[in-house]
Amino acid sequence: MIATAMVILIALGAYQLAQGLPSLFGRPAPAWQTEETLDGTQESLDGLDLGDSQAPASVTVVPDDAAETPNSDAIPGSPQPRAAPRAGGQHRSAALTAVAFALAQRGKPYIWGGNGDPGFDCSGLTKAAYAAAKIALPRTAQDQYDYGPLLPAGAALRPGDLLFFGTPDNIHHVGISLGGTLMINAPTFGQTVRVQDYRNASDYAGSSRPAG
Repeated sequence: MIATAMVILIALGAYQLAQGLPSLFGRPAPAWQTEETLDGTQESLDGLDLGDSQAPASVTVVPDDAAETPNSDAIPGSPQPRAAPRAGGQHRSAALTAVAFALAQRGKPYIWGGNGDPGFDCSGLTKAAYAAAKIALPRTAQDQYDYGPLLPAGAALRPGDLLFFGTPDNIHHVGISLGGTLMINAPTFGQTVRVQDYRNASDYAGSSRPAG
């Protein structure tokens, strides 16, 4: 009897561990992010003004602990919240470079914990996209949400804004806005990096503008 109980407890513990592991990188996207055809998507992409931004052939990822705006009260090495972004061309250039990089990854497979070779998970894509713009983001979706700076509710989205899904304390997915209602993201297992309409999500949690 005792042996049977121990086997059950071990099995339950293994199941809970398996359920919790994806939170290290941002849990798989919910069921709303399935294969779909978006009317007008290509037209919207064709109309997206990327200026001279280009996705570089190679990316040097800046370490997380090199993030700006240090906080003396924070744990050393932890990602630091950002102040409100500065206006002007520097922000636009960085944001559009991130968008251009992400769009160039379309078709790559979703790989949990992936950083681009051979594919990405959701926060791996956003981190790599902003690394292309010389901006360091934390690795996980939750940490990217906490890193900010968060936009006010109802603020108009710009290309390059990060879109978060879940709850403030349990962010499980992140994508990059293309402006309007479209985003580029690495959805979930068995899918590829693609453009989707974020309005199909029932748990949109807010957005941030990391390119200061």
